[in-house]
Amino acid sequence: ITFLTAAFYFKASGRTLLPGWLVAAAGWLRPEALLVVPAMVLEDVIAFRRGEGKALSLLRVPLQYALVNLPLFLGNYLMNGRVFPNTLYAKTGVFLELRGLFFYALSTQLLAPLITLAVVGFVGLVIGKKLPLQKGMIAAGSWWLLHLGVYAWELPGIYHHLRYLFPLVPLAMVAAEEVLRILPGKKVFVVGAAILILWNGAELPHGAQTLAQDTMNIESVQKPMALWIRDNVPPGRWVATDDVGLIAYLGEHPVLDLRGLVQPEINTSFRKGRADLIHQLKKYQVHGLAIYPEFYKDFLSKYPLKYRWGITTPFS
Repeated sequence: ITFLTAAFYFKASGRTLLPGWLVAAAGWLRPEALLVVPAMVLEDVIAFRRGEGKALSLLRVPLQYALVNLPLFLGNYLMNGRVFPNTLYAKTGVFLELRGLFFYALSTQLLAPLITLAVVGFVGLVIGKKLPLQKGMIAAGSWWLLHLGVYAWELPGIYHHLRYLFPLVPLAMVAAEEVLRILPGKKVFVVGAAILILWNGAELPHGAQTLAQDTMNIESVQKPMALWIRDNVPPGRWVATDDVGLIAYLGEHPVLDLRGLVQPEINTSFRKGRADLIHQLKKYQVHGLAIYPEFYKDFLSKYPLKYRWGITTPFS
């Protein structure tokens, strides 16, 4: 958030090289920073359309991003056969692949930013002469809409929990401040505060229900499973599981992370198929699986579980 906010600030200050380097640095931390690239390009296209800058300047930010992130992409690919950081695929890509939608995941994670780049570039050429250019604000607003749109469409890598919209908060605050400067009177603050209170009050029941369900899931499924593993699995034996946190902490056994956060090669195994995953299970001499069976229907249809520990919860 700091890198991106600074990038938009320096863009508004008329800097040419620094915003691109900041966006590129943000790409090392979060893959969705890639969405800032087409937003920056849109502003550069509009400036070019208005006779400001050269055609080669349109490639500045994409080249900066590619130059800085190419080692990261190459390293990821050599390590686990993927371009983006392993956490991106571990949280969403695995389940898409298990459902036979690998090419969908591939297209949304790799091609969507390129398609977006082409679309915003075309829009910039069309409207560039008509739209007054406010340096930095067009890029910031475009990225805000792109990020929100990708989240709303539930594309892999962005959509997981509401916390992934946190990067939008600083720009929303800046925009709100500008609006308040324009609108006169204290009534605006009263109305705005009332809307916020009512909105958050309406969300409290849903939030409380979600918290209760998550807590019940941990207390009734993961915690007893972890304690059972601690007391019944021979010391030092590996356990393959989805949620490595509590299982590893309370279970006191080494874990094979089936989402690939701990062992990146697991994601590659899912991409290669069941046989390679079985190879990994044998490689680590896994004692058993602590999993949600509904996530592995295709896998379990060929390799059924020998023993199931059933718990009646909404998540079982």
